[in-house]
This record gives sequence, structure tokens and C-alpha cells, in this order.
Amino acid sequence: MGFAAFLAAIDQLVKEGLERALPDETRIVYVSPLKALSNDIQRNLDAPLAGIREELAARNLPDVVIRAVVRTGDTSQSERAGMRRKAPHIVVTTPESLYILLGSQSGRDMLATCRTVIVDEIHAIAGNKRGAHLALSLERLRALTGRPMTRIGLSATQKPIEEVAKFLIGTGGGHADRCTIIDSGHARSRDLALELPPAPLHDGLVTGCRKRQRHGPGQAKRARRDCRRNQRRRLRGSASSAQTLKYIPVQVDMLRQRSPNLFLAHAVPHTVEYR
Repeated sequence: MGFAAFLAAIDQLVKEGLERALPDETRIVYVSPLKALSNDIQRNLDAPLAGIREELAARNLPDVVIRAVVRTGDTSQSERAGMRRKAPHIVVTTPESLYILLGSQSGRDMLATCRTVIVDEIHAIAGNKRGAHLALSLERLRALTGRPMTRIGLSATQKPIEEVAKFLIGTGGGHADRCTIIDSGHARSRDLALELPPAPLHDGLVTGCRKRQRHGPGQAKRARRDCRRNQRRRLRGSASSAQTLKYIPVQVDMLRQRSPNLFLAHAVPHTVEYR
């Protein structure tokens, strides 16, 4: 999902690079609340960008070099100096490092040409102080560029998604009606199966459950006790197995309470299924 957010912006860079040489300008800023994720994104970008160059060469088209650089608190001084000398096209950073870049003249000069901002794992910061800090930095970045930027927010768990979208686009600029929400979430179907060891354990479970069904609700405790007694009698030859498996009736009762459609007494041997 992270690389998919880059596709449109990278496509524009490639088209521009085919027409003329790409200027040394920063066009994309990727912001992640996790420093480790920033490093992963930079590594995951290297292979696709190299693949684009190989495909261009195979088609005898001009070479387009797109540079991606990570800028965090761990970035060395030599790498920072290299960014000042030759601005990368893609800057991968964190909310705190973006704030620091906006506070320096060299950082503002580099970010002034930004056209796309990608905020990954936006749900992790939307409701806390880091999110308020980032919202301020995004508005500063918009004012610095002097043009509306494309803002892309990514998350697999953001809810309510409409409120997160409002956080992403901000309140200034009058572009609230131009926000597009893409919700690809779906409810997954569940298939629960409880598999039991071979008899005699299965017989003990079924016997205890039948007794529980035969007696009234007040006899449930006695039915569970009978069920455990039957299991211990059948598993007397294996103390370790009895010690481990004596808790199964309790777990079965919990499953029956949570899922009334789970009928152990009518299950096929060795397998209990719930659909």
C-alpha cells in the first residue's frame, strides 16, 4: 500500500524526465510516524525505481534518475550535506524531522518545490499531540510552496475515515470538497473449527454434554463434574494428557456461551465445527 501511493507522483516524474532532464528538486515528501518504516520504504523504493530505469533502457528511451533519500535524526552529517548540494526528488522523513527541516533555511529551500505529501499510518498520530504538530507542519509546507499540494493519507485501521480525511486536508485553502476517500475495507467471513483428540476423550465430552442437556439449568455444575470424571477415568493411563486436557470442558462451555449454535453433542467423532 505504501508504494502504491507513490505511483501517480513517480509517473509524473518519469513523464517529465522523458521530455527534459529532471531538475534537482524535491517533489514528494513521505512522512511516517515510525522511523523503521521510513527506512523500509526507502529500501522498497530502490527496486521499483531501478526497474523503471531498466525498462526505459530496454525501450531505448532516455534514462530518468529519480533519487529517494531518508531524512531522520539518524541521518549522518555527510548525507545531510549531500541533500543540501543536490536535492533528492523524494524525501522520506518523520513528523519531527519535517518540523526541523521547515525550521532551517536549507530545509525550506529544499521543500519549496514539493507537490505531493504522503502521510503513512495516519491513524497513529491523528488523535494525539504528534498529529497536531504534523498538521501545523503541513500547513507551513503548503504556505511555503505557495500552491495546493496533493495530500495522501494511508492506513489500514483509520476510523471514522471522514474525520481522518478532515485532519489530512486541514482547514485552510478551501479545498475540503476536493478530498476523495478510498475505503477498501471489508468484513471477513469466519470459519471456526474445534478439533478434539480421538476417543475416549470425545466420548467423555459428548457424555457430559448430553447429561447437561438432559438435566435442567440448575444441574449444569453436576454435568460438568461428571464430564471431568469421565475424562479422568478414560485418561488414567496418561497423567500428562489428563493434566493438559482437563481444561477442555471449561473452554467448551465458554465457546457454547459465546456461540449458541455450537452443539458438541451432535458433532461427528473427533471434530466439532461451527459455521
